[in-house]
Amino acid sequence: MRHALPLLSLLLACNRTPSALQTASSATPVSSPAPSAPLAPPTAGAPPDPLQELALPLHPEVQALETSTAHPGYQALLAPISDLIQQRFPGVSTLSLQVVPLRGLARALLLHDPASKARPLLVAFDEQRNLAWFKERPIHDLDPSIARMALCPGPDGDLFLVFHDPPTGIVAARRWDQGGGILADFRLGHAEQLDGLAALYWPERGWLVAHSSAGAVKVQLLEERGRLAWGRDGKVLTPSGALPGPLRLALDTEVSAHVLWPGAGATGRHHLASRIDFEGSPLWRAPVDLGDADDHQPPRIERSGHALIHAELTGKSGPYAVDISAEGRVLIR
Repeated sequence: MRHALPLLSLLLACNRTPSALQTASSATPVSSPAPSAPLAPPTAGAPPDPLQELALPLHPEVQALETSTAHPGYQALLAPISDLIQQRFPGVSTLSLQVVPLRGLARALLLHDPASKARPLLVAFDEQRNLAWFKERPIHDLDPSIARMALCPGPDGDLFLVFHDPPTGIVAARRWDQGGGILADFRLGHAEQLDGLAALYWPERGWLVAHSSAGAVKVQLLEERGRLAWGRDGKVLTPSGALPGPLRLALDTEVSAHVLWPGAGATGRHHLASRIDFEGSPLWRAPVDLGDADDHQPPRIERSGHALIHAELTGKSGPYAVDISAEGRVLIR
């Protein structure tokens, strides 16, 4: 990991003093307390099991599933650390969750409440729904000011968390191994104010990261060895027109990916998409308009075949679905 840039160096360069931040060279896993009791297998009448009902594919090239602790299955799964959750987020009844599959374990969950400014929690469970490890301070002294984060898996059971540090404008990432040990920290780019963030593992290439700021959408590829493949600040997909809201990523082939974001369309807020190659270059002349977008319901996109993407979207009139071909044709489902 000789190309990894510890966040300690990043913040020193920005004249900040991160007193407790671990660097890649000195990192040690946070000790994990034993769970109070293993969760019993679900029985008839029990809350739905999130490891089955909301099952995610075990291949690593997926974005995090976004849900919340209002789901009864996740309430049961998180029961062994309920006291810690209540202490961290006092008075907050429902937390945002990002959930990803982990090879060798089962799920990693990022618990966050941006409104409270409380530090997030990162927890991992094995396939028997036992608590494997957790991080009370996944990104240490930076946590209180961070609202935008994106969790995704990696090779060999690794875990990757991308985040934006508002005081410095740095878009950065931390990588853990399967056991919860810190492998490295990385600088991915810069944005004064981040409006959207997404991350995806691209097998044999690294991590694809997209973010929007001041109407522009940028993409960056961090190779597994720690090198920024597309320069210090990444590549610009669109210089203007993007609106604040969730970004989505999906691979449609081994050498190309789709980026979806909310943007200004002919009749207001619309879903826009672009297809890029492994060098970060757009494969279409201009972003494709998928249809009108609702402000509250985030879209879902996934590969449904070779060079074909399926998108579940919500517009002003309700939900709808489209397929997007490699040539940029939009087929209404």
